[in-house]
Amino acid sequence: MKRLLQKSKFCQWTMFLAVMCVGTVAGMMIVGEEDPDSPMTMGEFFLLKAAAFIAIYLCYRLFKHLYENGMLPKYIIDELNKEEEI
Repeated sequence: MKRLLQKSKFCQWTMFLAVMCVGTVAGMMIVGEEDPDSPMTMGEFFLLKAAAFIAIYLCYRLFKHLYENGMLPKYIIDELNKEEEI
């Protein structure tokens, strides 16, 4: 199964885009403000921000795992390696 995921470009791009989408939504939750028409308590506000930070951390760990196991698209791996050389 792992070998199939490594070879299938569709699976590689799907995993990459899913992780990036979740990370993007979590980032929007971090920088977002609350709605003035329905205010949150301070506890809810900080719980929402903490959940967003945890989601970004988990995206980082999953992205790192995918990179180490060669489950990212070759284009992305090449770009990451170029950045490391600079």
